[in-house]
Amino acid sequence: MSELGELLELIHNAHARVSTFEAEYRDWINPRPSLELSLERSELGEAEIQWHGAGPFPKPHVATRRIWLRAPRCVRIEIEDDEQLVRLGVRDGSRWLRWDRVDGVTVGDIPGLSDGGRAGAPPLLAPPLIQPAQLLAALWFEPRGKDARAGRQILAARARPRHPLSSADGLGYDFEFDAEHGTILHRTTLDGGVPIRATEVLHVRYGHSIDPARFELVAPDGPASPVEGV
Repeated sequence: MSELGELLELIHNAHARVSTFEAEYRDWINPRPSLELSLERSELGEAEIQWHGAGPFPKPHVATRRIWLRAPRCVRIEIEDDEQLVRLGVRDGSRWLRWDRVDGVTVGDIPGLSDGGRAGAPPLLAPPLIQPAQLLAALWFEPRGKDARAGRQILAARARPRHPLSSADGLGYDFEFDAEHGTILHRTTLDGGVPIRATEVLHVRYGHSIDPARFELVAPDGPASPVEGV
């Protein structure tokens, strides 16, 4: 099999033989500078001039993401900012919960898995990190050899959009996939060759027991409401 064929098969069949998966990632974002000002009004109605976007001198931002997966339908994802939990997603079978420090709790069902389902799980619970096959329709991949990261053998790849937003779209991506299970262990988004976003695994392990309480639909401020959301 060619290098490209091996890579595409790995991505397509990612996690097919995984019973449990745990990982911790560091997410790094370097926002694009913005020189555009906008006129906003405060809650008191006072006019304020603010930068539209990150402003002319944006600072890199780092967050932590933790993932627990138990096949076939249990997932928990936590996102921390400055060691404070800011976002949480939990799925147990057809039911899911999403909690945000600002927006609070939303719960729902996944269609086809429950008679009462009205909406699919939020993107928070289905990231390419654990469902990399969804990238195949969006990106062209080019193998870049083999290496190691976090004690795991990896297949490296360069990717570009299949359908760029414009002819001037300079976005590109570097990936490292776990050579056995297809998990994304590292990815970098580049704009004109300059890194603007990166996700890097810190710890990863497969096949270990996970406490069932991880997948209970409980928000940090209490149990989920029985009212369904979207």
